[in-house]
Amino acid sequence: MLACRLATAAPTPTPTGQVVSPTYRALPTATETPPPPEPEPTIVQPTKAAPLASQVPRSILPFEAVSSVGDVLTPVAEISGVVAGADRWLHADPTGTLWYLTDRGAAEFSEGAWRVRLDGVERQLAGRDNAGRLWYASKDGADIAAWSEGIWITYTMADGWRPLPASFYQPVCRGLAADGDGRIWLQTVQDVRLFDGRVWRVIPHEEMEMNPADDEGLLGSFEVVPVGRGSEVWVGECDWGGPGPFGGEGVRWFDGMAWRRVGGLLDRACVTVITEAADGAIWIGADSGLWRYDRTEGTWQSYPLPAPPDGFTRYGFVEAMLVDATGQVWTLLAPCGGASCYAGYVPYLLSGNEWAQLAPLDGQYIPWLLRSADGGGWLGFAGAVYRIEGGTVSLVTRLIATQATVDESSRLWMIASADDGDWLYMVEP
Repeated sequence: MLACRLATAAPTPTPTGQVVSPTYRALPTATETPPPPEPEPTIVQPTKAAPLASQVPRSILPFEAVSSVGDVLTPVAEISGVVAGADRWLHADPTGTLWYLTDRGAAEFSEGAWRVRLDGVERQLAGRDNAGRLWYASKDGADIAAWSEGIWITYTMADGWRPLPASFYQPVCRGLAADGDGRIWLQTVQDVRLFDGRVWRVIPHEEMEMNPADDEGLLGSFEVVPVGRGSEVWVGECDWGGPGPFGGEGVRWFDGMAWRRVGGLLDRACVTVITEAADGAIWIGADSGLWRYDRTEGTWQSYPLPAPPDGFTRYGFVEAMLVDATGQVWTLLAPCGGASCYAGYVPYLLSGNEWAQLAPLDGQYIPWLLRSADGGGWLGFAGAVYRIEGGTVSLVTRLIATQATVDESSRLWMIASADDGDWLYMVEP
């Protein structure tokens, strides 16, 4: 979702060394819970209204400097020149193996060194699935191909693939999601697609009971998140134009047999983030606020977004969201002014019904927020890296990471520029 959105509606350019928001999201291990109820569940407001944050910018992030970068960071290997490519992605697979993927090839990090597995590609990167296949779409969107151990398999219209508009810079969004049945879900600029291991199936707006954008100047984006251990999948949609989001088609969920609506305000909303918490609850980030769905009780709870900084009219969308093991919700919000919603981001913590602004607006770097398997997470914001653990946040180091990902051991891997080129760094949790 982010790859497609940022390709068409990017924030104001930043200096060399900008932080690029990773598109990989590690889904938490789910426990078996009852399926969601029939459509139109009751919307339950919090017993205590979520207060608005202060209009005065304040910072409670620990910005004090660490004693030495070498105390916490481990430079692992140089990455400059490993694989060429403009679209770069650092990815840790479920086995803990680290991959460096680009639109020109792929390298695997093994035994302290990079091993180039694929080179010379002239396609658009889609991602790597849990079966180890690397997926690349043709630049004109006419087909998609999977590479594994030196063998390419191309999927065309005869295999269920439907050509995509060649006018888009990135017709296929980077990032693949696997459901509990092993099927692969992929979002494109105009629909959602499902691969069953043999053929692709295109799922248009209409099948999900959504309406395509009614303006040719708008581009839709999808957030596709499998939950549980079966075939349940949640999908959010948002429509984007030059200034920012223009509403959307809200949320739908697939129960393995049919698509369902949730009703209420989430039936028509710009939804950019969906995540499953450790307790099995579904959290949704929308322009109308944060929403929590209790899958056991079948009830919804809403949390209106706080007031934006001075000079802005509202928060337009949720850039990222992390629910830690203590149940606290960490978010990155994008404020909207008179011209656009791309002035920067503000980090917040939602604890119970209380919003706390963690730092002032930062528009120089694009931040990132990654969940770790131990129930904590990592935050990259304003040129620094933070560790989220036990409901608190602590400064790790000041570093501008251009890519970041978290492996199954909760270690943080980052790419950052140094005087002698780009290096791979690792931080233990």
